[in-house]
Amino acid sequence: MAEHKKQHYLAKSYLKKFSPYYYVKECDSIKKELVWYYNRQNGILRIKSVNNIAFKPYYYSFYNDDGKIDHSLEKLFSKIENKIIILINKIEDTIDRIKRKAPIPIFTTEERVTLCEFVYLNMTRIPEIFDNIISETEKHEKNISLKYKTAYSQNKVKNLAIHVLLKMGKRKEANILQLLLRKNSQIIYIPKTKASFITTDNPVIRINHNGPNGLFYKETDIYLPLCQSAILKLYGIGDYIDFINFRDLSDVFKYNYQFAELAYSEIFGNKKEYLKEVIEKAGLTINEIRVPSFDKKR
Repeated sequence: MAEHKKQHYLAKSYLKKFSPYYYVKECDSIKKELVWYYNRQNGILRIKSVNNIAFKPYYYSFYNDDGKIDHSLEKLFSKIENKIIILINKIEDTIDRIKRKAPIPIFTTEERVTLCEFVYLNMTRIPEIFDNIISETEKHEKNISLKYKTAYSQNKVKNLAIHVLLKMGKRKEANILQLLLRKNSQIIYIPKTKASFITTDNPVIRINHNGPNGLFYKETDIYLPLCQSAILKLYGIGDYIDFINFRDLSDVFKYNYQFAELAYSEIFGNKKEYLKEVIEKAGLTINEIRVPSFDKKR
C-alpha cells in the first residue's frame, strides 16, 4: 500500500524542470530534485525536494468493494506524465536546435494531443478542483445518510469524487479536450537569463482581453508553464505548433505574477530573489525565507 502513498498532483519529473540546478551539468541528481517552493498558507519561501511537495497521501486512490485499494487512476496519470515529459524534453531540444540554427524535428498530431491532454490534466486533477469535488460529494453523502438513516462512508465519498473527476469536461456539448484541440499551439521560450518561468499548483491560466475567458471563445488564450525556459500557449483556431522567442523579459514577469496570483496554495521556481519579487508583485506575503547553507547564492 505504501508503494503509491505519495500521489503528486504535479509530476515530480515536471517540477524538476523548475530546479535551479536543472541546467547545471556537474550537479548531482539529488540537487536536481530541489526547487524553490512558496506556500501561501504559512508564507514560507524555501528550497525543497520535489519528492516532498505537491502531493497528498493516496489522493486518487480508494477501496474497491472487495476491500482492495485501487490505484488505477494514479497509474493512468503516471502514463500521461511519462508521455508529456518525453515531449517537453523534445521541445527543449528543439529550442536548443533553433538557437544553434540546426535542423528541427517535426511535431506530430499525436504530440499536439499530448500537449492538450497535459493542459486538461492540470485543469482538472489539481487540488483547487478535486478538493472541491470531494467536499461537495462529502456534503451530499452526509445529507443522504441523515435523510435515509444509512451508513456514511468516507470511501464511498472518495469513489464518487473520482467518478466525477473522470467525467469532468467530457460532455459531448462541452468537451474540454476537444475545445483545447481546436486551438493552435505555440511554444514561447526565453533566453537563459535572470528571468525564468514559474509554475504553481493551479498552473493553467486563461486570458481574453476582449471578453469572457471561457474555452468556447477563440479569443481566449490558454497558458501553461512547461519548464523554466518555456510556456505553452493555446490560441485562436488551428492545428499547428510553432515556436517564438520571447525577448521582452518584462512580459515574462507579467505572466509569472498572473500565474502566482491564481495559485491555489503553492508556487515553484528556480531563483529565490526572482520568485520573491514575483510573489510580492502578486500581492502575497512572505513571512520567512529559509536558505540552506549550500545554496546561499541562489
